[in-house]
Amino acid sequence: MRSKILHALIVLLLGGTLGFGFGFGFASPVEVRAQSLVGLFELEGGARPAGMGGAFVGLAADESALYYNPAGLAFLRELYISGLYQNRFVRADYGRVTLAVPNVGVQFLVLGVGGLVRRDELGVPSETFNYTQMGALLGGGLSLDALGIGMPLAVGAQMKFYRVSTLAPGSGMAFSLTPSVLWVRDRLELGGLPVRSLRVGAIAPNLLSLGITYGSGHRESWGPGFRLGGALLLGGGLAFAADLDARGAFHLGGEWTLGGFDLEGLEPAELSLRLGLSNAGSAITPSIGFGIRFGDFRLDYAFTMHPDLVGAHRISFVAIFGPPNPLLCALRPSACPPDDPLPLPASVR
Repeated sequence: MRSKILHALIVLLLGGTLGFGFGFGFASPVEVRAQSLVGLFELEGGARPAGMGGAFVGLAADESALYYNPAGLAFLRELYISGLYQNRFVRADYGRVTLAVPNVGVQFLVLGVGGLVRRDELGVPSETFNYTQMGALLGGGLSLDALGIGMPLAVGAQMKFYRVSTLAPGSGMAFSLTPSVLWVRDRLELGGLPVRSLRVGAIAPNLLSLGITYGSGHRESWGPGFRLGGALLLGGGLAFAADLDARGAFHLGGEWTLGGFDLEGLEPAELSLRLGLSNAGSAITPSIGFGIRFGDFRLDYAFTMHPDLVGAHRISFVAIFGPPNPLLCALRPSACPPDDPLPLPASVR
């Protein structure tokens, strides 16, 4: 029974997808052999990281830090609100809402498939049922320098809740705790090359977890894992990032941010161009993307190619509010000092 449910979800999760924040999408059917049931947390965290091949553990510079490296929340100075809805393969709906402020972030996720058919041993349909995965992330980051320790290091933690709801034998839930660190050094030289920022991060996903126990009594492990990442921010809006995890999967990405573009009726816009490369086993997956930020809003697009699967499109919309935004100042008064320093470089935001 569970194998049939898993096969249906595998097809839905890995099909080519077109999705955007509070929008729509579609997917094409593909056939694959295996994937963890915790697919809800294996989807990419956003269009910007996807366009950079998923290389974001070291960069961890916007609301996606909550997923990739919560220690990066310690260096946020703005309020981020993002939402995403995707329809996958017509039958599956995926949604995510994220709120991140300096030091703290929260995210809610849901993936649902309706109208699945249960068959008996002879293959005769007996009933229909739904399959829903729900998840929540709560993360925080704290800079040691802010505590007066004098180290450019931040530590973070992420609490993860996961629940699957379907027929009683296949329902279950799990919790996990993920620690992370991020080291940041600004304004230095490497071999005579001026560097605006050097960032190195590490995260141990699901380091503490009791696994997932289903209604049937079946139990599956959940983690742990390990991922190391670094990012180099140069002049001219250039940024390069690379991640490597314990399974040997690599993620490489680059971003070039250009400013001074005028959009009629809007504030001057910033354009970011992105390239990425990652692997899933022996399959090499390139990606491309771009981002446009105008005023308090950012639109990101990414296209991920795959040698066997249908290419996936992703578009996200993010609202970004800096001081003196009333909501930001109400949630994090310390982020709104009387004399606000200069904002972060565009390529980091």
